[in-house]
This record gives sequence, structure tokens and C-alpha cells, in this order.
Amino acid sequence: MTGMPHILLADPAPDRGDLAARLRARGVGCTVSRGLHSAMVQAAMRNPDLIVADLDTPGGCGAELRHSLTQAAHFRHTPFLSIGEGGDLAAGTPTERVLEHILECVAGRTPDYAPQPQAHAPAGPRQVAAPNTPLEELLMRLGAEPTATTITVVGPDGAVGEVLVRDGRPFHAVTVDGLWGPEALEAMRGWSDARVEPGQPPRAEAPHTLAEPPPAELADPTPADQAAVLHLLAELESVGVLRKVSP
Repeated sequence: MTGMPHILLADPAPDRGDLAARLRARGVGCTVSRGLHSAMVQAAMRNPDLIVADLDTPGGCGAELRHSLTQAAHFRHTPFLSIGEGGDLAAGTPTERVLEHILECVAGRTPDYAPQPQAHAPAGPRQVAAPNTPLEELLMRLGAEPTATTITVVGPDGAVGEVLVRDGRPFHAVTVDGLWGPEALEAMRGWSDARVEPGQPPRAEAPHTLAEPPPAELADPTPADQAAVLHLLAELESVGVLRKVSP
């Protein structure tokens, strides 16, 4: 494969929240996923050159994701990098070192790729790490108890989105400008000084775009379930993962 490499970044820890943006600034495509279901779907859709799983994220899917991908012949030779306790890079590895290691990996995978030079900010007061965003802090609090709520997130310049939470875990995210799933959640996590407002529990028919839905009794699929499956199948077909055949 040649051209711009693409990375799937699974469950980035809060202190590496800017890693995806820094990779893109160096000329690398990067998709962020949260949870095993989202990671598997994104892997199928994006066919990444490298998969990076952050084991420092509580409840992260790194170990299970690696095992699941080795069961699929298509991904058996896709490089996989884990960060954190017991991973390929040790817990506490500075983000700068993680970034450079990833760039080294993708450079060996895509010979035509040359990392973009790192942009240097003008000299000025030393920057300190930004605290967790209001959304991140709220999700961490909700994760400690079986909460069901719809979070309205109001960001800068009129940006608005929603994060749906069930059993303390976000399972769907959407913004008014058309982002949904992991991309929407990643965008809202980066909104500084955002206002977050928990509200009513999510509707039963709300789609799952961030995490695998909880197990349930076998039943006929709802129209919303059917629509979500058809949408996913159409996306997989559009990127060549699935192909229609005549019966």
C-alpha cells in the first residue's frame, strides 16, 4: 500500500487525547474508536496500516481487540501496537515517544510516506497539560454508577452535540454538524469550556455507535435496528469490504 498511511487508535487515554490530532498534523490519517464493537467496525471499514490500542484506558478493549483481529485472516498481518501495562510500549511512555514510535512503524509499512515536519509553536510561556474537559469529567463520574442519561454538550461557536449513556457507559454520540459515533465523541471531548447538561434517559430505540449493545432476549428486530444494520452494510459495501453477489 502506498500514499498516506491510516491508523486506527482504540481507546486513547485522556492524557493522550491530542495524539490523533498530532498524527494528522504529521501527515497520517487517524480514526479513533471507543470499545470493541466500534474498533472492529472501523477496522473493517478503514483497513488501517497500523492498529494502536491504549491499555491505560479503564475498561479499554485492547487485549480483546488484538485477539479478535488475529481470528480474522485479513488482519493477521496488520501491525498491532499496544500502550500501557503489559503492552508493547510501557505505561507512562511520554506521548512524544509514542508519536515517534507510531511514525516509525507506519514509515516501514508505507514506503512512499514521509512524515511531515513537526510544527513548532512560537516561543512563549511554557504550556502545562490541560485538565480534562467538562465532558470527560462527567463521563468519568457517570461511569462509577449504572447511570442512564442523555448529555447535551454545548461547545464554542454554537457547536452542539449529544452523548447517550446507559449503565454508566456512552453508547451513541452525534453532533449537529453531522458527525456521529467515535468521530462525534472525539470532537466533543476536545471542546474547551463546553457546557454539559445531563437530561432524560435515552430512548430504547437509540442506535449503538460507540459500544456493543448489552445482551438481550432474542426478539424480532425493531425498525431502528434494521435501519442501523442496513446503514452499516451500505458503508461496508461502499469501501469494498462487502460485495453484492447474485443468488
